[in-house]
Amino acid sequence: MALAGVTSVDGRPCAAPTTLTMFTSERYGDFTYRIPLARGSYRLTLYMAETWFGPEQPGGGGIGSRRFDVTANGTFLLCNFDLIQAAGGAGLGITRTFRGLHPDADGYLTLCFHSIVDNACVNALEVVSEP
Repeated sequence: MALAGVTSVDGRPCAAPTTLTMFTSERYGDFTYRIPLARGSYRLTLYMAETWFGPEQPGGGGIGSRRFDVTANGTFLLCNFDLIQAAGGAGLGITRTFRGLHPDADGYLTLCFHSIVDNACVNALEVVSEP
């Protein structure tokens, strides 16, 4: 379940490490995902691409135009994350994978995206049980 934020379906081209359809929509702003899970250990993969900011992008700007934090059950996964810098340029799709995540006592993995400069964003996410 996603709480808050705005969903955008864009379809701007992106050089992505996986299926391009993963990068044709995004959620942006300050938002939370509250994912119900059984007890156990999980792997989270975030799929992200900066298709708004950067040279030759609609929003202009570049490195530093968008920075945000991501937490899982209150623990920082990404801190002051700059998507253009991490991807090596605008319009490039990247993934970030985190292992060994566990649901809280109520059985939820709560992912919070908090904007620092402009809006936090994510194109897709995947949660998979680990052995």
